[in-house]
Amino acid sequence: MNLLAFGMPGPFETMALLVVGLLIFGKRLPEVGRSIGQTVVQFKKGLNEVHDEINTASTPAPTPPVPPAAQTTPRIEVDTSSYKFDPHTGEPINR
Repeated sequence: MNLLAFGMPGPFETMALLVVGLLIFGKRLPEVGRSIGQTVVQFKKGLNEVHDEINTASTPAPTPPVPPAAQTTPRIEVDTSSYKFDPHTGEPINR
């Protein structure tokens, strides 16, 4: 016989728990049951919100397609005689 582990309550223990519950809560028993039910409903809503948030965060957002004209930028020729640095690359101009 293992003294550290408790088994499921038998019929006598269940009846004793019900009697003690009725004595403690008495007329407030419907209110207690209602509040426990509301607590369970709110807990389930919270779990569903967390589950939905995890699913939306794990799916990547679709990237919009880039039009072919926007993929390349044309290089504009600039008269660099008055500049000390190349305006396109930022490197110094050797004269």
